[in-house]
Amino acid sequence: MAKTIVELSGGLDSTYVLHDILTKTSDEVVCIHFDHSYHTARFQNLVSPNLQLDKHQYQTAQCRKIIKWCSDNVRSVTMIIKSLAGMEENETTPQFRARICAKYANDNGFDRVVNGWGARRADIPWRLTNKSNASASIFYSVNQGFQKQVDDGKTIAYESPISSNSVNIVQRINALPSGLYNLIAACIHPQQQANGEFATCKKCHKEAWRAFALDAVDRKLTTADNFATWFVSDLDSNPTVTFSFYKDGVSANVSIKKFDLINNQVRREIDLSSSTFGISANSAGYLANTTPSSNSYQRWSGVGTSKYLDRLDDYYI
Repeated sequence: MAKTIVELSGGLDSTYVLHDILTKTSDEVVCIHFDHSYHTARFQNLVSPNLQLDKHQYQTAQCRKIIKWCSDNVRSVTMIIKSLAGMEENETTPQFRARICAKYANDNGFDRVVNGWGARRADIPWRLTNKSNASASIFYSVNQGFQKQVDDGKTIAYESPISSNSVNIVQRINALPSGLYNLIAACIHPQQQANGEFATCKKCHKEAWRAFALDAVDRKLTTADNFATWFVSDLDSNPTVTFSFYKDGVSANVSIKKFDLINNQVRREIDLSSSTFGISANSAGYLANTTPSSNSYQRWSGVGTSKYLDRLDDYYI
């Protein structure tokens, strides 16, 4: 029997990967979830520590619920929780996670490690040109860290099926049973309630992106299979869209620029790729004048924003 590790964050993408493997294979499956609380303490000067701590506690809580649901409704699966306490100063979070997963796979006879990477590439099909110096890429370094943990003579695969199979967001949502979908860590800024449960913020780009995608299919503007192609082709004709979402926490019809539905890392990626992929001056100009609000890129301050942008295409596989 094949043995598979799923790197589970609790979000839509890794949950989709887990469910897909459990339903389509007979593999023995173990999930590894990384508790980022240590990461938050280490980078607490970048963002509000309280918000980040709630987010990580929320992700871990939802992972436990996801594992229980899958074990009860599909088949048995276990989860191991790891901290980021062993991450080295010059190591990125993806590098560390890959290294730990690889070591566990190597030491315990697993055949592959599977993750939910590349979801945005599947949703919005732009890719920057490949770098001529592959050894300078972040993805290359992630794989290098992974393979260094594998003993000579062993082969352990490192797979990102969403990216390699181009499974877009609507297809991922539709593939999940509603009971499982309702358990995903669906929000960037959750708030813990008095009863210990978490309430989503009803305004972050993760929630809006899913609502928009489902609304587009419901209104027959596109189909699930064609969503990614439709989004790209429709950018300039409909740069602002109206759909049912939340305004001040209340469900309402809201109008949002399409690029505001996408996280800042991908917005910068599209901006950088505009000349290569023929995005009109209108879209490219909007992106060029968009001020990133996310603090995620600040973790790269040691190498500078320009280097971060240069390496973004390799990081966001």
